Amino acid sequence: MSFSYREWWGLIHGMGLGALFLLAFAGGLAGLYSLRPALITPEGVVERLRRLKVGVVAMAAVAWLTVISGTWIVYPWYRAKGPDSSRSQLLANPSTKDWHEFGMEWKEHIAWISPILATVVAFIGPGGAAVGQDDPGGGGVAGGLGGPACRAAGPAV
Repeated sequence: MSFSYREWWGLIHGMGLGALFLLAFAGGLAGLYSLRPALITPEGVVERLRRLKVGVVAMAAVAWLTVISGTWIVYPWYRAKGPDSSRSQLLANPSTKDWHEFGMEWKEHIAWISPILATVVAFIGPGGAAVGQDDPGGGGVAGGLGGPACRAAGPAV
């Protein structure tokens, strides 16, 4: 079995970077859940917050790589003019036309929300304070933006 150049980029974009982003998001949720006072000592909070900060920054970086590789490497092949392009084949069949309208329009526009929100969460930090600050009062802000970041990415991956 061998892959073409385009198939390799599709694999890297979707199964590599996209899956890594969703896995990092799930790990972040598990990390936030593990911060519950009944599950951890005060010393453990420091260690877990450090791990969460690194993980959230990595998640934001992977989100940007996923969207950029999809927009400028994979998506132009889909959008190519001509009857043999994937877009033309989907739109030619009435039973698959809606897949283009839902899937590809989502990827073209909404998917950009994920790295933007993931970057905001990385800047705010899992504890809620902006990077370099000690005020933990905004934890709900980070969690409130992290959820929409993953919900926007889910259908796009």
